[in-house]
Amino acid sequence: MAQSSIVSVLTISFPEAIAIILLGLLSTGKSEYIRSKINLARVLAMAALSSVMSFFIRKLVGSEIENLLVSFIMFTLLYIFIIKLTVYESTMASLLSLVLFTIEQTACILLLTAITGLNFENVLSNDITLFLFFIPERIVEAVLIYIFMKYNIKIIDFEKVNLKKKEFYLQLFVYIISICTLIFITNLLAKLAIYGDLDAINNSTNSILVRINIYLTIFVTIVLTIAIKSTNDYYKNKNSLSNNELKQSLKYISNLLEEKNYEELKDALDKLNDHISKQ
Repeated sequence: MAQSSIVSVLTISFPEAIAIILLGLLSTGKSEYIRSKINLARVLAMAALSSVMSFFIRKLVGSEIENLLVSFIMFTLLYIFIIKLTVYESTMASLLSLVLFTIEQTACILLLTAITGLNFENVLSNDITLFLFFIPERIVEAVLIYIFMKYNIKIIDFEKVNLKKKEFYLQLFVYIISICTLIFITNLLAKLAIYGDLDAINNSTNSILVRINIYLTIFVTIVLTIAIKSTNDYYKNKNSLSNNELKQSLKYISNLLEEKNYEELKDALDKLNDHISKQ
């Protein structure tokens, strides 16, 4: 991902973010989602917000690894809150989109620098050169998105019923991977608390790893909070009648009354009463 300036945010980061978001949706079987104008507006809003956030993140984050991790966390949370995907769908969409984008961008940069003979560091220093340099990459991304949509390509199809049945295991896998990354920071903090080993923290490599694990701690906390709330809401409303179901029940009862089918009417009222009493 390119270095940030106000111009590059508008000309590079914004279209780059759109490509990443669309790749995430398409690779997880959400092609129907982007056919709605409202959802496309959400995609544009997410792209605008992520571009602005990336501008400030690049000023605060030092290494490319940190930037990639923070981008993963940022896109996952934006998928949840703006695109309205579930936790596990957002995590996989963010992961797959960034993997696809990183592979595509790396290949394009290597090919373009080899063809043009330009030094990539020099390209980054000028906004106009940077914009022109990334035009072929944007074209490749557009073609890639078109191919995904035309041939309905998906890496993981979350719309499949049999996959939805496995969502618990997918969530469990995501949480286990995330939580396991906290072991390193626990070890370092234990050394600091028990032995006062500041060298373990001051070491540049360990310092980066500490920051990475802090990012993950915040991310896991937010994700688990959302998941717990969703689970609580699910069980809270599990036995509740929706407005549509209630309307259908009342319409059915009204029809039975008009037909003077009192036997079935009594049975329908008893069932409705039993269901309501369980709430």
